[in-house]
Amino acid sequence: MLYEVGSALVKQGLRHLLLLNGNRPNGTSNDDVARRLIDDLDDRHDFRVTAVSYWEPGAAKSHAMRNSPVGGMGHGGEFETSFQLATRPAMVEMERLAGVDVPLVG
Repeated sequence: MLYEVGSALVKQGLRHLLLLNGNRPNGTSNDDVARRLIDDLDDRHDFRVTAVSYWEPGAAKSHAMRNSPVGGMGHGGEFETSFQLATRPAMVEMERLAGVDVPLVG
């Protein structure tokens, strides 16, 4: 489906296409779609396509600041909860953290 939508947009003249992944297992599929779009359409259309996961651009900085062990940055962990607190705090059920010792950076 992503390929079909992407190719239709390119054929209609879209010149920049970003495939933004929000779930780790889909990253490989998005990379494959980007490659196929280029292979199939690059000789007839002037466009650029990028496939990226939302956490990749800031990964080095995120890992440098982390408090959790490896594996603690996943679903509902330190990274995703921090992201939601920064962007949509009403989505985080803070009362569920009652009694949890959360190491915070000051």
